[in-house]
Amino acid sequence: MTQRKAGRRRAASILLTCLIVLGIGAVVVLAQLAGRKPPQPAAQQMTMDPAIIDNLTRLPAATPLLGQAADDVVELGAAVDACPDYTEARRLQMEQHLQWLLNPAQIPPDIIIALGANSTGRLIYGMATYTAIQWRTGGRLADSCLLPIGRTLNAMLLAVGEEPFAIFAEAS
Repeated sequence: MTQRKAGRRRAASILLTCLIVLGIGAVVVLAQLAGRKPPQPAAQQMTMDPAIIDNLTRLPAATPLLGQAADDVVELGAAVDACPDYTEARRLQMEQHLQWLLNPAQIPPDIIIALGANSTGRLIYGMATYTAIQWRTGGRLADSCLLPIGRTLNAMLLAVGEEPFAIFAEAS
């Protein structure tokens, strides 16, 4: 029986030694983990189209639109004002875009960024979008004053390198 007791003691001693070693290892690992800082997310960087950067510099110093281009925008504005088929909200959106076309220095920087590289084209595109939506919701009436405005906007889009709206081209 003494051999048995000695064997049990040895097993208990080995088990206790293993537990102590594991405990010390756990304390060391936990101490290292506690000293570490959590990984920081990488700072996001956005690369911007050089044309947008140019617009951010150039447009705030731009002079008002002059000549035939200004006359065309003013004429379009008169057609928008005379068209009863625009809701008041759409008319205000159109007038804002017309003002920005006439006075590009008034375009806020966040809008300049949103417009992208072709700010003039995107302003006209926005007006064509407003007009197309208004025409669709009004039932696409062939005698609507929105249709000639849409066609004028299509011509302006082509002139600045943007795609025209098929909805205005297909209407008879």
